[in-house]
Amino acid sequence: MKECSKCGMYNHAEITKTSACPECGAIYSKVDAALKDTNNKSNKHYKAKQKRLKADKSTKKIAVEAIQSTEKKKLSLLPGWLCFWLGIFSMVYSLGFFFLYLPLFLVAFVLSIIAMTQSRVSAGIVLLICTSALPVLTWAGLLATQISETFNTVESKTPPIPISLKLKSKEDYRNGSHQICEKKWTKRGEIDERMYDHCMEGQMEGYHKLKSLHKYADQEFYSKIAYPYCLKNWDKRGIVDTRMLSYCLDQEVEGMQDVVYYRKQYDAEQVNKIADRALSKYGSWKMASYSLKKATE
Repeated sequence: MKECSKCGMYNHAEITKTSACPECGAIYSKVDAALKDTNNKSNKHYKAKQKRLKADKSTKKIAVEAIQSTEKKKLSLLPGWLCFWLGIFSMVYSLGFFFLYLPLFLVAFVLSIIAMTQSRVSAGIVLLICTSALPVLTWAGLLATQISETFNTVESKTPPIPISLKLKSKEDYRNGSHQICEKKWTKRGEIDERMYDHCMEGQMEGYHKLKSLHKYADQEFYSKIAYPYCLKNWDKRGIVDTRMLSYCLDQEVEGMQDVVYYRKQYDAEQVNKIADRALSKYGSWKMASYSLKKATE
């Protein structure tokens, strides 16, 4: 019995090389040979594809290994190059001192030898010792001077507090607070002593808070934005409401710290754009913080 691979018909007769399907007329041997050839071709294509994929993976692996090897080589050479350039710098620096003081050293050395040969042994020895010590002492003095200049430069980079940021005396703030509280708690010519004292207490607490917040006076966020913004709102013709000024400054410092927090939590560039727009519009860190809060909700 033979099943036709083309139509699926079964043939119960004896099968030879030339036998054909009684249903579709296809010769069994030719159909089987064609199917076998097709399967062989499919297997060849599959094997060739797998071979290409394997070759691509091998090539990629070799390329990655080559890149990693190059990076490792560069890193391994870095300390050597660093030491090399430090050595070159030290050599040039030392040669500069050497050629500067060598003529003076040679002159003093020759004079000391001449003094010793002319029976001036003690004078020659003293001159020789001074000659030997001079370069060392000079080098030490120059090094100390350079270190001192470096420290002075660092200290000079800290700018002094501008005159416009300097606080008034405690007495000046007290006089201003007296005018504020007296005006607020005087009714029909009589002053409410209890409320006046409470008001003055709050004003002086504001003064001490103001002094504490003024530690930021050398920082730009405070000196250029926060302090001018609050002073403009709470300085009326030279009379400063210290309680409200200190409260405003405290809010500004909190707002600036919020902006720094948002920069760490979100995209710093976008945060800076929103904060800059708010600062340009309102001139306040508190409003910049509020704008960022609304944008991230």
